[in-house]
Amino acid sequence: TRPTVRWTTIVRAALLCGTALAPWPAMAADYEIRGTTETVDGNGGGTLASPWTVGDRLRITNSGTLRVINGGQVTSSRAYLTDGATVTVTGHGSTWTTSGRTYVATDENNTAIMDIRDGATATTHGVTLGEGVGDKGTLTVTGHGTSWTSTGTRNAYVGYYGEGHLTVSDGASFKSPGLVVGYLPPQFGVIGGTGTVTLTDGGTISIDSGTGTLKLGSGPRTTGTLNIGAAAGDTPAAPGDLNAATVTLGSGSFNLIRGKGLVVFNHNSEDYTFSADIDGIGDVDVYSGVTTYTGTMGSNVTTTLRGGTFILNGSMESATLNGGGLYINGSLGSLTFQSGTLGGNTIPFGFTVPSGSVLAPG
Repeated sequence: TRPTVRWTTIVRAALLCGTALAPWPAMAADYEIRGTTETVDGNGGGTLASPWTVGDRLRITNSGTLRVINGGQVTSSRAYLTDGATVTVTGHGSTWTTSGRTYVATDENNTAIMDIRDGATATTHGVTLGEGVGDKGTLTVTGHGTSWTSTGTRNAYVGYYGEGHLTVSDGASFKSPGLVVGYLPPQFGVIGGTGTVTLTDGGTISIDSGTGTLKLGSGPRTTGTLNIGAAAGDTPAAPGDLNAATVTLGSGSFNLIRGKGLVVFNHNSEDYTFSADIDGIGDVDVYSGVTTYTGTMGSNVTTTLRGGTFILNGSMESATLNGGGLYINGSLGSLTFQSGTLGGNTIPFGFTVPSGSVLAPG
């Protein structure tokens, strides 16, 4: 439980005077932006000075908004976005820095949105989206030159007890020593978090410089999804890239309540490669695009092709072909062939080609 804080609150709407408002000081202890719109403008003229440093905790609540533009700089020890808060950090040179964690949606049954875009940068010591039960936190990192970097050794959480959504797109990058999507702390609660990560249009996620693990559905009654391109059912989109050694699907003490992990390939690229190993218990669904897989999938990963083309240059224990094309140049233990095109150099034996399907070895 976080300690009670005596906040210095910015409530500009309550100031009924005819004179211009001077910027708030460049240094403060704990600050709360409650129900107002504040701007940190690197060119001057904002309602807050730039650079603006909050000595300890920054809290934005009650539909409050903070805009950081034109090279503006905001620094605090920790940041809490809750109760309809919105933060946008926009443009080259604009920065958001917390020496501790940034929380996007906290305190239970609240929403918050954070956008880092158009060349802006964020540097934090961890980030949590959807911290409390009923919370919904959304983080978008988008635009060439835009970056979010979590330092130290702490995980980034997308859906802690609540719901979290992370989108990295349009050439932006997100770096963290660990990334957990859908989480429930092992000693607390019975309802876990739900998280979704979407990598699209050249966005990249790097976990521990490519040596780390992306965890999807980590804990009982959790759900974690990674969308490459777009979510299932949406229009296919350009894919992004995951730089990680392993994707782990699902965890928990009992099968009936274990976490659910899902990887979705729904993109429009004709030449996309995915190389991370995929282990744990969960699903991989292929809908669209041409995907070459070079990693290793574990024996409890269920892979289903519903469309698109999947070229297996790595290894899988089993697959179901129910639309699209599967081309096997690596190792496949077993195949359920329902419909589609089956090809490649190492097609397994012992199946029947369904009516209307195509067998294309070589």
